[in-house]
Amino acid sequence: MNFLHLRNAVFAFSTLDARTYANHVSHELEPVLISQAIEFLRRSHPWFLRPGYDYAGGEIDLVVVGETGPVLLIQAKGTLPPQGARLTERLADRIREGIGQVEKFRALEVTE
Repeated sequence: MNFLHLRNAVFAFSTLDARTYANHVSHELEPVLISQAIEFLRRSHPWFLRPGYDYAGGEIDLVVVGETGPVLLIQAKGTLPPQGARLTERLADRIREGIGQVEKFRALEVTE
């Protein structure tokens, strides 16, 4: 008897057809992550939450602002849980990508 774990099937699909994976699977994962973050944050504190903030250089997935002004910029990355060194490194690449997006946003000049 053989079986294929769902996580492994999705990973195989992502490597065999990366474009379709990005357009259909990964594209669906990030909104789910953002939605879950919004639900969690709304339960924990009266934050101002702005999903999908577009700016000239890109997009921030979720902007969270506190009552006294602290701002949290969230970049969601829909990845599969890593198994092994190679996949852990790929996850680290996605995290670095998200950090780069936030740094790019922070480097913008403030205009009124």
